[in-house]
Amino acid sequence: MNKVIKNIFGALLLSLVIVGCKKEVQPELILTVEDEFGGPLKGIKVAIFANELDPLSLTYGILDSGITDASGKYRKTFPNTVVLDVAAFVTNKDGDTLRFAKETFKIEEKRQKSKDNFVRRTIYLPR
Repeated sequence: MNKVIKNIFGALLLSLVIVGCKKEVQPELILTVEDEFGGPLKGIKVAIFANELDPLSLTYGILDSGITDASGKYRKTFPNTVVLDVAAFVTNKDGDTLRFAKETFKIEEKRQKSKDNFVRRTIYLPR
């Protein structure tokens, strides 16, 4: 009986140590903008907005913006779980929008041992 209690206590202690090694890992959005054929689009403007469905959002303006790289990718790290509206668009020299696509994504932080928490999403922007 005493040996069984020691084994149970040892197993509990080991599980606490394993769980204790995990930490919250900030999510990094890796957004790829592609055409309707799956080809990457470089130089596309990207804007990230707080989604109005997210009860933790205090502002609804643009949180971040940028341009896709040569492989059609745009990256952004977030401090915690968020629901976002992400827009990809092309404008002419006068600032008029020529092409536009928008998606809503939930980007979640995770409790894990690894330092990487990549959230890969794709927006399709027809030519």
